[in-house]
Amino acid sequence: MPDDPNDKEQESKDFDFITAFSRRNSLPVPTKAHRHPCNARTRPLKLHFNSKEERDKFIVGFHRVKASDSTFSAISSKPRCRRDLTPPELETLRKSRKFVYDENSKAKKSLYIIHGIYYKHNSNPRPFV
Repeated sequence: MPDDPNDKEQESKDFDFITAFSRRNSLPVPTKAHRHPCNARTRPLKLHFNSKEERDKFIVGFHRVKASDSTFSAISSKPRCRRDLTPPELETLRKSRKFVYDENSKAKKSLYIIHGIYYKHNSNPRPFV
């Protein structure tokens, strides 16, 4: 989704975009959408729901329809969706990513992959090109 940090209407546009996507695909509609402030080219979009159940239904539904919904086909960086992680989970994810990167770089092939917030052995490692 296009992101312009200087656009004061960005959060409203994001909310309208996600609301339309949710309704078109019979998914729970978030109560709020806002961009996480950071220096990334595209800032993460955080969605708020009334309950964990609605959040979980949205995430499952998002993964089910994202490939078939034309909303995302025109976007160069394909959107991803996950629940907010707790600080210990974020730390675990960072450590897992670092381990996977370091070990795969040494081996020059994908020996390990990230699964959730943990890493696992890749049963079909591929060499780096």
